[in-house]
Amino acid sequence: MNDTQREDIRSMLGKVLDAAPAPTFPRQSGPDRTAGAGQRYVLGVAAVLVVVTVVALAIVLPRSEERLTLNEVPSPPTGSAEPATPALSGAPSLPTATSDPPASTDGTCGDDPGVVLTDLLATRLSGPLPLNCIDSSIRSRLAEPAASLPCWTVCADGSTVVDFEIVRRSEFEQPSTNERGSSFEVVVSYANDDDAEVVVERLHLTVDENGNATLTNWTEVDVAIDIAEALQVVTDYVDALDRADFARAAEILGGGQAELTERVDLDPLQLEGNTNADLERALEMWCESAVCSGGVVVSASPSSSVSIDVAVDLGGQLTTLRVATSEGALHVLGVPAENR
Repeated sequence: MNDTQREDIRSMLGKVLDAAPAPTFPRQSGPDRTAGAGQRYVLGVAAVLVVVTVVALAIVLPRSEERLTLNEVPSPPTGSAEPATPALSGAPSLPTATSDPPASTDGTCGDDPGVVLTDLLATRLSGPLPLNCIDSSIRSRLAEPAASLPCWTVCADGSTVVDFEIVRRSEFEQPSTNERGSSFEVVVSYANDDDAEVVVERLHLTVDENGNATLTNWTEVDVAIDIAEALQVVTDYVDALDRADFARAAEILGGGQAELTERVDLDPLQLEGNTNADLERALEMWCESAVCSGGVVVSASPSSSVSIDVAVDLGGQLTTLRVATSEGALHVLGVPAENR
């Protein structure tokens, strides 16, 4: 408060005091009259103090448009983070991601077998075995470390599940028993300190009358293609490309029942027709910009019960080719990657 403001307050206080009538005390000595006069004097002084206080505040406080009311919140300065919203007492907290089993503890499961299976498979990577959504007939088998693959989490030899992929799904329904569900093919990767192995498993989930999908069967599936034969056909294909023998490469690549122009793996070639001659010409043109020589087969593993994926190193680029079977004959799916 500066000197000018102090002087304004003194001046106003003097005017207020001059205008206020001086209290008079009657000569009567009755207790009630004396008390009333004293109270009137105190109230007069209090009124004067209130006026002085209001005047002082009016001078000291900033202008009204710069003040904040009780309900106003200052906006954060430009570029600063918004203030955090305070939590309300008793408000429910938002759910967060956890590794807990997806099914609830009251025994209910979702009605989509695909969603339930994905959640169940995730527990194989982190454990423990879920409390529900697994039929009692197979629960004990899943809980014990298996002597050999497959096993749910940890095998007797120390192998553990490190990855999985659902590759095929089919539906089943039994009108007579009102039973329905889904059958899944899952490629599961296991690893231990010394080795790694890929296994194809089949899992059945049945949806009961209450709409709960439950795992009712789990088994390993034999792959229809021998890995050694898959490696050999890919080696033949890579060697044909290396020799620029595009007729032989097209023969290996062009097998199967699907039209060549409808195969997704051949889209990069932009085929003009569905004959092996069309495929041969397209391969020759493709290899002008792609790495088609010096291919080395690296590894192979099942990609389903009817296919094998083979990794090939082509000029330092790792390319995955798939071997499939059609009417007992093997053929390759996939072309070399473009040169980068």
